[in-house]
Amino acid sequence: MARQLAETGADALLNLGTPDDFAEILKAAQAENLNFPVRVSLSGYDRALLTTTGPALTGVSFPVYFLPFEAGGAPIERYRGAMTRFAPETALPEQQFAMFAYIYTDLFLEGLRLAGACPTREGFISSLRKVADYNAGGLIEQVDLRNNIGKVPDCNAFVQIDPTGRAYQVTHKRLCRDGSGA
Repeated sequence: MARQLAETGADALLNLGTPDDFAEILKAAQAENLNFPVRVSLSGYDRALLTTTGPALTGVSFPVYFLPFEAGGAPIERYRGAMTRFAPETALPEQQFAMFAYIYTDLFLEGLRLAGACPTREGFISSLRKVADYNAGGLIEQVDLRNNIGKVPDCNAFVQIDPTGRAYQVTHKRLCRDGSGA
């Protein structure tokens, strides 16, 4: 498969599968002395992955739909504090799906708060649909909930597995499709 990809002239790989499968593809490419300078995986931003598959995925980039854990700052510290307090059984809270659950819970609680003392389903939804600047306490890019149905974020962060395969490094804290960002 790696050879067939190289024969097409491809210089980039995009993984839509599991990180383990992607590691096998990269291993096959390396065995064939093939170089794909751009390697992106849509899943795998999870520190637990580093201990098992990290070295096989060195240099692979991951889009991150929230502030990367490695970026630090007050929003990440609030997240870590909440995970320690409310989910102490989570030995490694630096997982993308744990963060997604945290953000969705934050959004749910915001909807309940806005819906008032006796929330209804309709009140909950209509209250959230009036929010123009939701950002999960700084963890995500600002979202206008009034008109975001079916829209993808304009900006994302990107992390990459470092050369040791033991850590993620932030390559773009904020990269936008129009080329702006930091």
